[in-house]
Amino acid sequence: MASKERPVVGLGVMEYAGKYSNATPNDNTYDNYLNSLIALVTRLLSRGYDIRLLIGDLGNVRAKQKFKDLLTERLFAQDEERIIDEPMTSVEDVLSHIAATDIVVATRFHNVLFASICNKPVISISFHHKCGSLMSAMGLSDYCLNIDDLKAESLIEKCGDLETNANNVKLLIAERAREFRKALVEQYKLIFGDDM
Repeated sequence: MASKERPVVGLGVMEYAGKYSNATPNDNTYDNYLNSLIALVTRLLSRGYDIRLLIGDLGNVRAKQKFKDLLTERLFAQDEERIIDEPMTSVEDVLSHIAATDIVVATRFHNVLFASICNKPVISISFHHKCGSLMSAMGLSDYCLNIDDLKAESLIEKCGDLETNANNVKLLIAERAREFRKALVEQYKLIFGDDM
């Protein structure tokens, strides 16, 4: 059972992500991806975190269940209770689940974007150049890992680094969000005039 005293990492799981970025996708990429996430979860649980499973698309429900099944095979019963898996059927659900985390590790672009909107420190497991572009625009390129050469050790290390620098990352995200809002208002004024 999740505890309000324990920090929570939101973990966004995605269907076979290699098929989106690789001309010749193979199951090894996806197996490595799932195993890297399992290694991360195991480490986080041992360090006192709870894990909240996230999806960014209803098509990822199956991937989340597969991941949870694989994870259950490797966890102790008391650790299983610290995996939070609640239904998500709308954007509002996803946003509220992300808001209930301290840090987010996500693959699906929407989870990375929503984490930024919620001012949550985020690691992107990039399956497409749009993920890298978003992380670069947010000043978070150091926290963007390519799914095609993902290594569990690197993911664990980045998560530890993000935890250490969480306050600075939140300040950076908030500043970039202000800059983007200002630019958006200016664009609307150009399009619609001063009536905005």
